[in-house]
Amino acid sequence: MNAPLRHETRHGSQSGFTLVELSIVLVIVGLIIAGVLKGQELLENTRMKASLSQVEAIRAAGDPQDSGKQAADTGDGEPAPERRSIARQTTKKEEKTGRYSF
Repeated sequence: MNAPLRHETRHGSQSGFTLVELSIVLVIVGLIIAGVLKGQELLENTRMKASLSQVEAIRAAGDPQDSGKQAADTGDGEPAPERRSIARQTTKKEEKTGRYSF
């Protein structure tokens, strides 16, 4: 008359994820985030290198001596013209105050 006690099994009465499953998901999400961040860093470095390359090309176009080319020898025995830079020189006032005008 007494009904046997019913023991529910762990799998039948409980639902959810185990710690192992949750940790695997967290590792996968972490790897995805790390990959995205590294990809963004690589893109930014590529943009920076392209910008620097363009600046160097502009400098070389502005002053052919800066691109590694030698000045043409005029043949008159005079030394080659002095190299000049296209960079702007700062004044003492600008260096003192820390304010620069462009």
